[in-house]
Amino acid sequence: MKNLVKKSMVPAFATALCVLAAGQAQAVSVNIFQITDPHSLAANAGIIGWLNAQGMANDPFNNVTILEDFEGQDPGWYTDLSTDVGTFVATGDPGTGSTSYNANHNPGSSDPYFEVRDYDANGRYNVYPFHTGTNYLDSADITQLTLELYLDESGKGLKNLFFTVTDPGDIGAITTTTGIALTSEIDSRELGTIDSGSSDGSLWFVGVAVDEDEGYLAQIIWDVKKNNGTGFTDDGFGLDSLGTVNVPEPATALLLGAGLIPLMGFLRRRKEEM
Repeated sequence: MKNLVKKSMVPAFATALCVLAAGQAQAVSVNIFQITDPHSLAANAGIIGWLNAQGMANDPFNNVTILEDFEGQDPGWYTDLSTDVGTFVATGDPGTGSTSYNANHNPGSSDPYFEVRDYDANGRYNVYPFHTGTNYLDSADITQLTLELYLDESGKGLKNLFFTVTDPGDIGAITTTTGIALTSEIDSRELGTIDSGSSDGSLWFVGVAVDEDEGYLAQIIWDVKKNNGTGFTDDGFGLDSLGTVNVPEPATALLLGAGLIPLMGFLRRRKEEM
């Protein structure tokens, strides 16, 4: 996106471990879909429905933009990273698992680090671009990762954000996504969870949206907790394909790499037939 400026927001913590009930009135909502068959439109109808609900149906090939796919980022370890969608900050405790900075570089470090990877490992991998991309963000087992989204000079930002998650919750942890809407006050609430017991290397689509009159997304937080909710564990995850529907700039090729390119090809063929 163009002409966006970073605006510091108050960090918030998830306070419960539950998925918001369907139909419950909320300023911020989430939809989480596991991609089990990336080549089937029927199997991923929920994702297409969510994208359409945000405005994709009005113009499927110009209303969706990938904001950050990490392909332009230098691989390596970071405590914070400025990207085209906002600034990622390691706000939790350092990881101690096999993918962590501590295990790979500095066992005595008290600082949390995440990694931009250009290789597939530990069930985490690049999602977009599927054929030519390599990079993605790996949480590297830290307990909390925060994205401070950019707002423009008038304080406006994104009404919706989607992203893909690889390999969450496969070693007995719960990955929780929290969104913050910029309204008259900071509105922080837990949005949804991916429970423990996920298969190694599983792929998920997460869509976060703000109600029409409730402001703009300002911050997204990912927490990783033990499945009993009492502490943290070294269960990491990968992030890629952060995008939005209905932004003013022309869209890049619509996602979702390993996920939805076949689905969008299906939609394109239908459009050409009409």
